[in-house]
Amino acid sequence: MMRKKCLKVFAMILIFVMSFSMTSFAGNETIEDNNDFMEDEYHVEGTPNLTRWSYTNSVTQNLSINNGSATMTSSVTGYNGTTTKIEIYFYLQKYSGGTWKNIKTYKDTVNSWYAVKEHTYTSSTDITHGYKYRLRCTYYVYSGSSYEHFMEYTDEKYY
Repeated sequence: MMRKKCLKVFAMILIFVMSFSMTSFAGNETIEDNNDFMEDEYHVEGTPNLTRWSYTNSVTQNLSINNGSATMTSSVTGYNGTTTKIEIYFYLQKYSGGTWKNIKTYKDTVNSWYAVKEHTYTSSTDITHGYKYRLRCTYYVYSGSSYEHFMEYTDEKYY
């Protein structure tokens, strides 16, 4: 009797573990960002707010590439009277060798509830024809010492 009960429990655990494993890998069709260093992960201060969109109304980002120059723009709108600081990390990325690699990074801090930032990077060695590029923006939107964290990507641009 005890042996049957143990087998049933073991079978239930095995089924649970297998179903969890299968679902955690399902739908992984997009290319992952394999950079092993992200600047923002080491410089964030404060306490994360687990409720999303409490301090942030909208975030947008854009990337355009022309004649060996990449123009990156981002805007963040928080809530006047609630949002106190916005940090934006720009990561210009190039798809090369089967992975996305950071080729240029920027950081902006604005002590306000609204931020619009733009950076232009020109490089004849980093921005070359025949590759895909994208912009990854990481946002930290603060209210006092508490922050919300967002990570967004632009569409891929072939140059």
